[in-house]
This record gives sequence, C-alpha cells and structure tokens, in this order.
Amino acid sequence: MAVDKSALIEWLGDLGYTDIDTSMDDHIQLWESWYKGKVPSFHSFAVWNGIDTLRGEMASLQLGKTTPEQWANLLFNQKCTIAIDDGTESKSDNPLGASVNVAEGVTGDNPTADFVRMVFDENDMYNKINEYQEVKMAYGTVSYIPYVKDGKTKKVKMSYVRASGMIPLSYEYGKITELCVYSEISRNGESLVFVQLFIIPWVLDGDGARVGRQSAYEVHSIILEQSQEAKKQGQFRYEEVSDTSNIAGFEDLKRIDKTTNDAAPFVIDKPNIANNICPDSPFGIAVFANSIDSMKMCDNIFDSYNNEFVLGRKRVAVDPTAMNIAADGRMAFDTKEPLFMFVPAEVRKDGTGSPIIQEINMTIRAAEHRQGLQDAMNTHGYQVGFGNEFFTVERNGAVTATQVISENNVMFRNLKKHEETLDSALVDLIRLIIVLGVRYNLAPGLNPNAGITVKFDDSIVEDKDQEIKRMMADVSAELIRPEIYVARRYGVTEQVALQMMPKMPAGAREEGMQ
Repeated sequence: MAVDKSALIEWLGDLGYTDIDTSMDDHIQLWESWYKGKVPSFHSFAVWNGIDTLRGEMASLQLGKTTPEQWANLLFNQKCTIAIDDGTESKSDNPLGASVNVAEGVTGDNPTADFVRMVFDENDMYNKINEYQEVKMAYGTVSYIPYVKDGKTKKVKMSYVRASGMIPLSYEYGKITELCVYSEISRNGESLVFVQLFIIPWVLDGDGARVGRQSAYEVHSIILEQSQEAKKQGQFRYEEVSDTSNIAGFEDLKRIDKTTNDAAPFVIDKPNIANNICPDSPFGIAVFANSIDSMKMCDNIFDSYNNEFVLGRKRVAVDPTAMNIAADGRMAFDTKEPLFMFVPAEVRKDGTGSPIIQEINMTIRAAEHRQGLQDAMNTHGYQVGFGNEFFTVERNGAVTATQVISENNVMFRNLKKHEETLDSALVDLIRLIIVLGVRYNLAPGLNPNAGITVKFDDSIVEDKDQEIKRMMADVSAELIRPEIYVARRYGVTEQVALQMMPKMPAGAREEGMQ
C-alpha cells in the first residue's frame, strides 16, 4: 500500500502546516510515468476494425528515460573533479600529496579533503550523484540529505529523495527553507510511513503566540501508522507510532535532533530551467516537461515504423487445395510456417479455377519513416536543450546520440547553465558534510570554510585544446597567473598547482608549461 499523501498532508495540517502547495503533484506524476517508460493514457490504445475492438500497446523510444540519462552523463561523471583546499596543503616532496593517484574525484592533500574523500568513497557518492542527476532531470527536483548514523563507529551517510517524496513546508523566493520528506516502510507486512521534518521552530511567548524563529534547524524523525480509531469510523488518518523499538532499522530512532547550524541540513538540486508550469512553486520542472508533445510525435512515428515491418512481412496466399499437390500425397506446405496465409478454396486468382499460390510482398516505407523520425527527434532534442541533430536516426533504424559538441553549440551553452546550479548544490552538500564532521568530531582538523572548487568534465567539448592554448596565451601576456592555468588543466587547487610548477626564472614559466 503506497503512502496516502492526502492523509499525510492532513497530519501535517494538525502540526500547523496548513498552507501546503500541491499544484505540482499531477505534473510530477506525469513526468514519473514518462520516466518509467510507457504512459497508459497514451501508449495503450483500442481500435475498432469494424468487427471487433483491438487493444494493444504502442512501441516507445523511452525518451523520458533516455533524455535525463544523457543529461546526467554530461553533467556529472567520474571525470568531474572536486578540489578542496583548507589552507593546510602538504609541503612534502610529493607536490600532489594524497591526491597523486586521484586523476579525478575529490582532490587535495589536507585533512578536510581526506575526510570528504572518505565520505564520498564510503557512500559511493560519485555513482549516486550521477544517478540522481538523471532523476533530477526526470522529476524536476531532488534533495540530498547527509546525516550521521549512530553505532559503534559514527559515519556520515547519505539520503537521496525524489520530488515525489518531498513536501515543501515553507519557501522564500523559490528557495525551500523547510522540508518534509517521506517514504514507505514495513513492519510485519504492515505499511508505515517514515517522515522527516527539517524545520526552524518558532519562539513562543508566555501565551503561546509566535514571536519569532529560533536560530538553528531541528530534524524531527517520525514513523506514522494508520489510526485504528479512524479506521473504525471508516476514515483514513495517520498517527505517530509511539514505540519504534520493534521496527527493523528504527529501533533507536532519535525523535528530535537539534542542530547548531542555521544552514538548512538538506540540499535542493533542480535543473536550471524556469518553472513555467507553476511559476510560484519552489519545485523545478523535468527537462522534458515542455517536450511531451514531441515525445508523443516520436513514439507515434517509431510505432508506425515498427508496424511497417510487422504488417509488411512477406506472405504467400495459398489455396487449401494446393496443400496436397505433391506426388506422394504429402502436404506441399508446412501449415505451421507463418509465411503462408491460407484462403478459402473457392477463392481463385483468376477464372481458370487453378489453386492460388500468390506472393504478397508489401512495400516498406523505410526512408519516409527515417526522415520523419529524424525530424521529430530534432524537435525533441531542441526542446530539451540538446539542440538539433543531437539524436541521429541511422540507416538501420538505430537512434544514437552525439558524443562531441562545440563551444558554440546550443547544448554546450545549456550544459554550462545547468552546471551553475549543480556547482552550487555540490558545494553546499560538501560543506554540510564537513559541518557534520566537525559537529560529531569525526576527524581532526576539519575546516568548514575550506575552499571548494568543482571542475566539470569538458572532454566532450570539441575545441578543448583551443581553450588550453588560449589560457597559455593569456599566461604569456600576463593576463592570468600561471597557477590558474595549471589548476584548470589538471583539476587541482591553486595551492597544489604552485607546488607542481617547476621553479623557473621570471618570464620563463609559460615555456615550461608547453
């Protein structure tokens, strides 16, 4: 049994959250359907052929999955470098220090970088962030929630939540400031709801009136079950489970965790696209939110292309009287062979009365379908930010994606736009991880104010070499410092870049960087 969101919103209303915006719910459910593959209201069909109603399901290119997946691969992958500099870089003989074997990933030779690198490795965060870039592009919004799991050894763990599992409790200027996340769990086959509230509590006066907000967030962790009293009355309501000791994984659930930080203990990540569907909502929109019509067009043509071959299979119309024309009396045709289509004996090809053996060989309109599909894919590609001809329909009917782009390409500009919001989300997430490390004393020497630099993978950019050459020219013209060039090229901090550079006389540095 899935979570009853209406009952959950009613429960939140009892806590004082009475102004919850649900305007995006139907849209998120629609995007989820396209992401999962086939939308029943579109891909399932019923056709009356004059005798009977034929029901079926259209073929689909699964663009609701493919499109977010392509964006995720472009935005965040193993070649993305996160450089952390807390001001204590090693001055050892090895200028790269602990990061010498880290071509990509979290770099930096300092306690803060070591701690973040450990958290990333323990939580497989590179793969999970890539996965949730895809989910973000499909659902419009995701949240990242780092937390410390108690046990023999305290460790930072990660929780990832889709838009379908989030309820904004308050927001300002499109930014979510208080959040409810929820998921379904089970107790002995009974459906329960695990809810977390990230809130800034109100300060109350002696009469219980609200006079202001506290300075730090609180995290409320609650498990809900169906109210038995409401069930007796034929209603469905949630109530809090008072004892969680018999619920696997939640035996020691901490009901309220008071943080010491005024920064939100969650990070919201959205595509860098304006929400034109519900402009006042703090949720983002799926990258294909405005391309559903073109996805339908693509699937209509793809399904027709598929039917062209299904219906155009070669057939041979055979009169049953032609079945026994072999001299030894055996059947001349295999009745289980799908090539043959048997027609009534009274049907004749001509007036001679001879048995029918007639080939039916329909013409396949492959070229027309390929061109139509290419046109539809171009429209879709442009609407989702890839530009024209990102998807290419090959002569064999396969649909492939462009691997290399140019700096002047529409997709490159959109990619850089999406990277801006992702950069901010990653920096906020890493800073939260460091704050947790400091709060729970998980490692010595952590600096919450460490410099964090995210360098995205630009290997798909066609003229990367030209960019490097321009930077080298800027160094020669003394427009930028050499260490900036080295940091950019090798994905390290400027401090490490200075240690990597050979000691040269002034004016000769750029020659050593060829």
